Amino acid sequence: MITLSNSELAVTLTLDIVGYESPEASDNWLLLKVNLTQADNRFDRIDPALECIDIKRIHEWFSALSERRLPSSVRLWFTEPCLGLECYGHWDGRVRIAVILACELRPPFLLRARDAVRDEWLDEELDGEEWSVWFDLTEDDFSNILAKLESYIQHYPARR
Repeated sequence: MITLSNSELAVTLTLDIVGYESPEASDNWLLLKVNLTQADNRFDRIDPALECIDIKRIHEWFSALSERRLPSSVRLWFTEPCLGLECYGHWDGRVRIAVILACELRPPFLLRARDAVRDEWLDEELDGEEWSVWFDLTEDDFSNILAKLESYIQHYPARR
């Protein structure tokens, strides 16, 4: 399981591959389990959002970012447009990415942001159908993410 946290927005997101969509078939669709919490809001969903090859693409993307290289694409999308990743840049030893959830993986609640001036939480307007939240990743985060992706690649090889 990959866990990402944004303490400023009080968001925790976990992503996990929990199996093939059709264990007995020869297709390569994987079930992605998404758990998202922010304050009292919670969203849980399992969806066949990724194919086996997508895990390799995600690994290459995070590997490039961990080495402070530009990945082949700043924004990474997949056949099913439910999940996206975007790189915003790096500074102070951290890399800022966004995780974009759409379609079946879009949470039913608005992202809440803290207004420091008024000291209150405000609901963010969402841009269209996408729900996006940013995370600042450290070297430890990259090590954990890459190790988990390698585990998924080994455990869920392409079947055809």
